Amino acid sequence: MAAVKIGQRFYCSPSPAFSPDGDTLASSSADHTIRLWEVRRGKCIQVFAGHNDGLQQVFFSPDGTLLASASWDKTAIIWDADIGRILHRLKGHNGILRVLAIHPDGRILATCGNDQTVRLWDAGSGELLQVIETHDNWVFSLTFSPDGRTLASASGDETIKLWDAKTGQLRQTWRIPGPYEGLNIARVSGLSGVQKDSLKLLGALD
Repeated sequence: MAAVKIGQRFYCSPSPAFSPDGDTLASSSADHTIRLWEVRRGKCIQVFAGHNDGLQQVFFSPDGTLLASASWDKTAIIWDADIGRILHRLKGHNGILRVLAIHPDGRILATCGNDQTVRLWDAGSGELLQVIETHDNWVFSLTFSPDGRTLASASGDETIKLWDAKTGQLRQTWRIPGPYEGLNIARVSGLSGVQKDSLKLLGALD
């Protein structure tokens, strides 16, 4: 398979996605577009346009009929993956969207971003189902468990949270240890106040 120059700008750190059958790759970028590529030939076969800012992530539904996208314009879009028609534009986040995840049965879409919330949507109707608001910093990652019962979120508040995917109820909170977790710096000499504060943010004890 040859490398292909795709002509999109990637400063938004977007994530490409394969269709379930592996024949198509969706890419997104700072030019506000999604491009679908035929994997075998490396040829762009469609361009979807509908966002007003750069895109962070695209994701196919398990059956390949839908494509979801998350953007810096604070919206997610659910597309008809075959023809690029916008089915639903999901509004409600107050900050840029970071990532999204689709439930294994394809019926629920989860979105998250800089407004510290996780939102669950009906992928078929675009209806907002749940707003989860217990993180204290932006949320940068989401994933459903293979059985679809649990949604996991990771945040800049240094926690991973596990949720009941149906009810939105919090099940567990795991704190992500810092690189200096538990290191006692009380008797360390030569550190300025700023350096001590920085180390404590990384888990050190004073």
